[in-house]
Amino acid sequence: MIMKIIKEILPADNEIESTIPWNIYDAKKFLRDLGLGYILIHARKYDCALFWKENANLENCPTCNEPRLYYCEKTAPYMRWHKDKRVDDNELRHPADGQEWKDFDEHFPDFAVEPQNVRLEMATDGCNPFGNMSTFPTDFCAP
Repeated sequence: MIMKIIKEILPADNEIESTIPWNIYDAKKFLRDLGLGYILIHARKYDCALFWKENANLENCPTCNEPRLYYCEKTAPYMRWHKDKRVDDNELRHPADGQEWKDFDEHFPDFAVEPQNVRLEMATDGCNPFGNMSTFPTDFCAP
């Protein structure tokens, strides 16, 4: 919101508009390119504690004793598998092996540079792999 206000204040023919990151994604990319990063600090869902400094290695919250949850740390390796673990040997084993994935990465290099960015696929070719057990109406897919 603040960045939108700043953008509105600037004159239309300014030179700095092209250098200022106007959204979170561009700001993170800008900082990463400068060699500046951030430190992930876990916090409790209800803001009762930060797992930082002396609490960094605790498994339970020091205030409410609830267990610490690692949603992102557990999910991140699976989100990056196509980049870190996949073998690119021209065999189609994963959507990342397909030409569409490669074309998408070529057309959107800013998106493709971050391996945890999510790509969603949808096929509407009329295929019904579950037959009568499908929950979609029969006229949902094109013939």
